[in-house]
Amino acid sequence: MNPESREELQRQERIRSRLARASFRLEMAELERIWAIVSAHREGMSVRNIAPHAGLSPTRVHQLVTSPLADCVEQALPVLRETGWPTPEDPLTGAEKQFADRLTGEAEALISCAAWLASPRRRGDGGGESPAGH
Repeated sequence: MNPESREELQRQERIRSRLARASFRLEMAELERIWAIVSAHREGMSVRNIAPHAGLSPTRVHQLVTSPLADCVEQALPVLRETGWPTPEDPLTGAEKQFADRLTGEAEALISCAAWLASPRRRGDGGGESPAGH
């Protein structure tokens, strides 16, 4: 196998691995959000009060707190904790803080790029610069 083919295979494997990791993290984040919603409701918070904090409609919050999934989530969450999945209340370690800061920076850059792509200057109405100033 030539070096270019080997590099391409390694690149594809890194991409597949990154996609699998991102999918797992998304699934776990969704599970965490459902748990937080169910937990808040069981502690006495109303569906209407939970909804804006969760970024969902009251109807969707009601569906979540009354679904059979609500009980499953409470049983599954301790398994996540055992594997090291942090709770929102856990303090961040130095590496986690650095990672969180990096994600925040990347998100801000993506928002900036999206705004630039949607701007009238970008579409040729004003000859604007790219978000990175290039």
